[in-house]
Amino acid sequence: MSIDDKCDDPGENARVKAMGGIIVDNRIGGVLAVTRAFGDHALIKCGLVATPHIVRHVIKPFEKYLVIASDGIWDELSDQDAISLCNDDYTTK
Repeated sequence: MSIDDKCDDPGENARVKAMGGIIVDNRIGGVLAVTRAFGDHALIKCGLVATPHIVRHVIKPFEKYLVIASDGIWDELSDQDAISLCNDDYTTK
């Protein structure tokens, strides 16, 4: 349901550059790895926007969990890790 708004995404990369932004080492302005964020006002001129991607989804009876996490969590955990955590069978590595 989510979209990774990162500089290595071709669509986000093109959007940032079309706004006159620069991407250095897969970071907006060489600083921020995500292309959409709240509060990083200094990077607005570099192509950063605070407009989120929004997905509308009706939860079905068989869907037991909705995991909400920041991009930092997903840099460390895979989708399968999150599923394992929800199923209480996650073991630390």
